[in-house]
Amino acid sequence: MKNHILSIAALLALAACNGPWNMMAESTDNAPRLWISSLAVADLPFDTLWLERPQGLEETYDSTSLFVDAAASRVFVVREDLPDTIEYALVPGSGVAWLPVRRAIVARGGTYRLSAKVRWTTASGDVRDDSLSASTKVPKIYSLLEWALAPIEALAPWVGEIATIADASEDRRAVLDRLDVTDATLDSVRQNLPVYRPVGKEDTVWYIHDAAYVQDIMGASVQRTYRSYLFAQKIDRSDWWGSLATQTFDTAGYYIENIVSRQFHESIGKSPDSLELYQKGNLRTLSIDPSYQDRTFPAAVSAIIDTIGKAVGADIEPSIVSNVFLAYTGRSVQRFYALDRNHYEYYSHMKNATNTLRWSAVRNGDGYFSSAAVDSFPLFVRATQDTFSVPALHAAWCRDQKKQAAKDGKPWKPGAICAGF
Repeated sequence: MKNHILSIAALLALAACNGPWNMMAESTDNAPRLWISSLAVADLPFDTLWLERPQGLEETYDSTSLFVDAAASRVFVVREDLPDTIEYALVPGSGVAWLPVRRAIVARGGTYRLSAKVRWTTASGDVRDDSLSASTKVPKIYSLLEWALAPIEALAPWVGEIATIADASEDRRAVLDRLDVTDATLDSVRQNLPVYRPVGKEDTVWYIHDAAYVQDIMGASVQRTYRSYLFAQKIDRSDWWGSLATQTFDTAGYYIENIVSRQFHESIGKSPDSLELYQKGNLRTLSIDPSYQDRTFPAAVSAIIDTIGKAVGADIEPSIVSNVFLAYTGRSVQRFYALDRNHYEYYSHMKNATNTLRWSAVRNGDGYFSSAAVDSFPLFVRATQDTFSVPALHAAWCRDQKKQAAKDGKPWKPGAICAGF
């Protein structure tokens, strides 16, 4: 189930508030529709397909409840550009999870069609026979460059303290020389202009804490802590629709309180509540962006993108991630997904759902059957202040859960997340 955690659960979390609840009319007959969630990630095995039914808000969700007649149902994925069929079977003990009956790798550039004939019982007790289908084309060309562009403050946190190269200590001059910093560079730093330098995978960066207002790479006035990293993605513009960025953080490290939270707590004269700072697990979504042709960048950024593209001989798509999103010390793995149209349209419609109907490419159903290609960029993050031990936050949260169970007169069930507490 490892790949399920990386390729499915992380992206389901994006739409966790959607749930399998029927909150709006999806068709003229107002009939309930099955909800499919499946993301095929290039170069990884096909993984869990989730099949759920709408339910009323007053009902308690139970993932083990059997509503599909598995013997009378068939779920499979067909590769349309090659003769290959992958059949799925309901996972024993689950009412919603389906897994391939054999191992198959998702091919870059492959076109896949979902076909499902399902006999199922609605929440109101009606038995239905539905046929669902959807198609996706997996992005073929996608990778990250081995280096990104980082704010110079993340590579030399003290750079703003240096007036001239000659004034720097010997060890700092060595760092400035390695970063190709001149007196003119230091002058740009003093003028609060964005200065960027390459950073490689597995390199160490420093979290930027400064609240002073500066000009960002996008030309906006932001607090220095919001300065961004630019990750360069090699793409085929005809092959994808947007990108998703996620972060896997070190649960043995420290949480870094962001400037907004810190300033709020300072304004009310209180320390942050440990329970508010703890995040379960070690994976979170950072951002989702439309493809490059749907966005406008300042001339300076466009020039950088064009220069990189000419140097590597490929189309380059920038992914711009704010410093505040790093948020945890230790090893931080940023994963970037090149999304097909199905997944990007599905999520973007939900994200901007005011007075709009939900979008889905699943015919006679709802949800998404989509694909992506993925690459990662690991960094080691360090911080000088505003840090809170993640193990300590975890322990405080579990103690509170145990205390609340006793207060409610319920038995304490720690589960995997609070085992040992």
